[in-house]
Amino acid sequence: MALTLIACAAKNTLAGTWGDGYQSFTFQKNGVGLFRENGTDYPMTYTVDGNVLTIRYEDGEMERCTYSIDGDRLILKTQYETVEFTKE
Repeated sequence: MALTLIACAAKNTLAGTWGDGYQSFTFQKNGVGLFRENGTDYPMTYTVDGNVLTIRYEDGEMERCTYSIDGDRLILKTQYETVEFTKE
């Protein structure tokens, strides 16, 4: 039960739209979301385990990264890059 509450709290913190002027993520509280890039929408689902965010797109592609939130900034880190988004 406690793990479920932690996962829900993390999803609630992510909820909303985060963008960088080029691309954006919209996270709904229920684990469903949308990635938008160059005007194209890519539906997705996501899960949170601690500070690890796993995103699964409808085409089967999956991304896993660590994330942190600092005020209105969302920071996503993979082994290759760090990307920062601002809450819209």
